[in-house]
Amino acid sequence: MIAGLRAGLLGAAATAMCLAAPLAAQVSIRVVDSSGRPVPAVRVDVYGRGELVSVASTSAEGVAELSTERWAEARRLSLSHLAYQTLIVQVEELPADGVIRIEPQAIPIDALSVEVGQLCPIVDEPEARQLWSQVAALYATDTGSRASFARLSLSRSSVPADQLHRTSDAEFIDGVTTGGWGAPPAGDLLRATLEERIERAGYAWLPFSIDGGTIRAKGWTYPPLDVRAAYHFASRSFGALHDFAVMSESDEQTTLVFCGNGRANGADINGTIALVPRRAFLDAEWRFETGDPDEGAGGSVTFASFIERNGSLPHLVSSRGLFYRHNGVEPLYPDLPRTYMREITANVRWHLLLPGEQQPCVGSVAFWDDSPPPADSDGGGLVACVAEHWGRE
Repeated sequence: MIAGLRAGLLGAAATAMCLAAPLAAQVSIRVVDSSGRPVPAVRVDVYGRGELVSVASTSAEGVAELSTERWAEARRLSLSHLAYQTLIVQVEELPADGVIRIEPQAIPIDALSVEVGQLCPIVDEPEARQLWSQVAALYATDTGSRASFARLSLSRSSVPADQLHRTSDAEFIDGVTTGGWGAPPAGDLLRATLEERIERAGYAWLPFSIDGGTIRAKGWTYPPLDVRAAYHFASRSFGALHDFAVMSESDEQTTLVFCGNGRANGADINGTIALVPRRAFLDAEWRFETGDPDEGAGGSVTFASFIERNGSLPHLVSSRGLFYRHNGVEPLYPDLPRTYMREITANVRWHLLLPGEQQPCVGSVAFWDDSPPPADSDGGGLVACVAEHWGRE
């Protein structure tokens, strides 16, 4: 929600200030980075003798109010934040000046991993929203209404949870796919655009076919934000349905946390999005926050731009994506890693047709192991049609 949260998110410090006092007094922690900026969404666990006493997280101002109900039992604090090493501080070792430094933690970029549950909720920061808005305004707004083709490599497999984000050994097949959010045959929701569906029904729906083959789960249908619907992250509806906060900044890029703000009429997505201010979106990773069944679904996308010859605004598209989910059923062996269905798309290249142009190719997907299917087959006909129309303006 990409290479994870890049190792470029390095270089921060946290200041923790504990106001020791009688039991009724307030105990607070304020976390800031090395530049003195408050750090939101830092998880603070307060432990006693072998048990968790209380949990808190920092606000947009970097402040967490800790429960004083059992403060006398507190023995240590654990400060954790994505992209930083977890810091354990003994209560009696809290320095008088309250300054405690934590070291950044490089995240392996074999694939990605995000624990968005610790990031949300947040307070919407005007600076963060402006950063997102400035970049979103650089992209075309009609991407979702265009018919399109894509050439890509695909890997589908079942993997245990502890290998979910390790993709170096994934086996791929090549293929083509066609897109364009057309009008399925029946029902108001089915005839709506993706943005309308999300605004009216959230980010997960009862199963139905969208555009010929995007049913992604038995319990829920998810929008393919990792592939065809990557443009959504620059859309008005994405901005309207989420709060934003700055997670980290460097000279080259900024990473924002985004959290559902409760305006979605259904499931939300929470995660992170990386950008180069005033220039481009880089990547995003997220988790779907649904009701029952909770399938643990999530994904990521690395962005690219499709640039038309007419000089119009570029289109936000995907170059690599990841989608995963489990079956929502309690595992038979809870002590073992849960198995996930994982889908990876790589080497994705796009061509968008002109506004209003109908999709000329019959079929939606064709994949092959060694060589393209024969021309007289359904898949071969789709491959030939994509080749014929690829690059036409």
